[in-house]
Amino acid sequence: MTEHHHKAKSDYLVKVLYIAGLYGAFVFSGVYEESLYKGKFTNDQGQTTKFKHPMLAIFMVSFLSYALSSLMLLTLPKAEKSPISSQDKLLIGSYYIFSRFSSDYSLRYLDFISKIIGKSCKSVSIIIIYFLYNLPVIGTLFQKLVHTKSDKKLSTNGMHDLIKVIITTLAIILFNYEDSQDSGSSDKKHVYAMLIGYGLLIISLFFDGLMGLKEKLINNEVHHNPEYESYRPRLSWEYMSLFNLFSTIICMFGLGYDLFFGTLLEDLRNYMLYPEIIKQLCYYSILFTVGQVFLYKLLDKSGPLALSIITGVRKIMSIAVSIIVFGKAVTIYKLISLVLGSSVIIMEIKDKAEKHNHSHEEKSEGKVEKKD
Repeated sequence: MTEHHHKAKSDYLVKVLYIAGLYGAFVFSGVYEESLYKGKFTNDQGQTTKFKHPMLAIFMVSFLSYALSSLMLLTLPKAEKSPISSQDKLLIGSYYIFSRFSSDYSLRYLDFISKIIGKSCKSVSIIIIYFLYNLPVIGTLFQKLVHTKSDKKLSTNGMHDLIKVIITTLAIILFNYEDSQDSGSSDKKHVYAMLIGYGLLIISLFFDGLMGLKEKLINNEVHHNPEYESYRPRLSWEYMSLFNLFSTIICMFGLGYDLFFGTLLEDLRNYMLYPEIIKQLCYYSILFTVGQVFLYKLLDKSGPLALSIITGVRKIMSIAVSIIVFGKAVTIYKLISLVLGSSVIIMEIKDKAEKHNHSHEEKSEGKVEKKD
């Protein structure tokens, strides 16, 4: 009884630590990211310049994260059996690429704030895909889409999860409400262009949902099938390695094009004359990589839906810190949004505590029955 109680408490504290680590690393990396993209840098000769290559920063983060996760996988004992086949890896990578390209391409038709608000519905798309997967006929189609033979229904907290998803989405929309009003008034887009942009966001969210479904099925298999017990320590690092490998490949194509047909080489030489750019870029890359370690640990422990809720609130926290650091205006909408976002995190932590207590009680009752 005591052993199960200590294990449940330990698991709960680990998840809280992962959430704190994720918020800490991503919030501070966000400060360096904004400073890098929006700041002006001065060299020893008094000349100024700006950092103009976001894809270079993404490449550094992706490559560093891939290298770290690959190194960790080499140090861990090899698993007897893996639940992620080569076909699964290509499938997850394809979902990631389609989601990323659809989302990025939507910026040709929508402003940045509209994209943030649209992508804030990621947790909604995941919960809808879960619901469709559990339906008798449509579920068969989704089994084929995610390449699984399992016909077991996915367990969710139903209405409770939906409430958290709605609060998170509402918080992000409120946080960006005034910015979207401003951008809308200064740049009236044609209805047709907006329909294309939102259509691309819907496609991106659909692939986010499929990716979440695939991750949920893999997590269930790893944590409930004794055959994969030796694989469990490797799962979060496998996720981190897989997603960052595809991200690195995408960035390499983009940077390669800029190298031969753009100004990348000339700009790189220029950046070397500004030590502050190199320092900011390194701080951002290291902190974001640390954040990814906690992110994929949480994906392993809590699943894609809980993670999408946690990372949704993380975006609000990052912008809130940005407001404090860079002295931006605080409005009533942003304050309400922060309260709603904080309430979701409290709900999430409370749910984890209740889940572990319930699990502990069930195990204790099972032991008593055996003794009787």
